[in-house]
Amino acid sequence: MSCKPPSPRSCEPRPEGRLDTLAKIVDHYIAEVRPRACADLEFYSGQLSLGHALEVVASWRRGDARVEPHQRRLSRQAKTAAAKAIRKLDLQEAMTFEAVFQAVQDAIGDIRGVGDLAVYDVALRLSAVLGQPAGRVYLQSGARKGARALGITTRERSLPRDAFPAELRRLHAWEIENLLCIYKDELVRLTRRRSAA
Repeated sequence: MSCKPPSPRSCEPRPEGRLDTLAKIVDHYIAEVRPRACADLEFYSGQLSLGHALEVVASWRRGDARVEPHQRRLSRQAKTAAAKAIRKLDLQEAMTFEAVFQAVQDAIGDIRGVGDLAVYDVALRLSAVLGQPAGRVYLQSGARKGARALGITTRERSLPRDAFPAELRRLHAWEIENLLCIYKDELVRLTRRRSAA
């Protein structure tokens, strides 16, 4: 999965400085967040086989052996049950991100304590192994808040990239989701400033 922009976890980093336009927020994401986000996905895409990748993803640990930040709050019971289901996934016929996502949703989506974010994260990591990037922007709680701040209706689980402003379309779909989550508070402030002007 390439991390170069197309031609056209908790959300960790906090932006510094004045991010008073959407373009500046995107520039900040590209400069400060993209390198680490790409390195995280490259860890998964670099697994030796799909079987090995399923084991790695089911361990909930990233390349530095630490628990993935988004999954730190999952209960031990939820992680154990989901890990068992992840190891049993059959993704040989999954030719798109959407197929991977649906397989993961079916496998772990109903496990108590496993929410939308965990389902998406597992699908994103496994799709990196398969080289099947998301074609749509999947919305979890934080990303949904960021999208709403931009005035985007968020009733659906995912939206096409062209539903987002042109500034965001400089990013891959998975990066738009990431940006919406990480910068949700900045996007809310940006919208309030525009409304007040």
